[in-house]
Amino acid sequence: MTAYDEKPWLKNYFPGVRPHLDYPDIPVHAFLEETAGKYPERTALLFLGKKMSFRHLNDQVDRMAAALGRLGVQRGDRVAFMLPNSPQMVISVYAAFKLGAVGVGATTVPLDII
Repeated sequence: MTAYDEKPWLKNYFPGVRPHLDYPDIPVHAFLEETAGKYPERTALLFLGKKMSFRHLNDQVDRMAAALGRLGVQRGDRVAFMLPNSPQMVISVYAAFKLGAVGVGATTVPLDII
């Protein structure tokens, strides 16, 4: 059995795209912290024509994590965020991750638009 038999989507990858990437065994939010340290002024998010740097994103995530912590969110909790796909959603989910919680986005897009 080949990798293509086990993972049929691989045959749709462009030539040269590796089927697997090795990542360090660190929490997802640590990637943001590391990137904010290395490239603080680079654009992390672009939304409605406005840019947010990695430094600003990480700062906002820290603030939101502190607020969630004050509300009692802790490691292992599941937190749903009912927000549109926006910087606020990204910030909220990463904040939950920083606390060791599971952040879940619940979109607010009306069904007739989907």
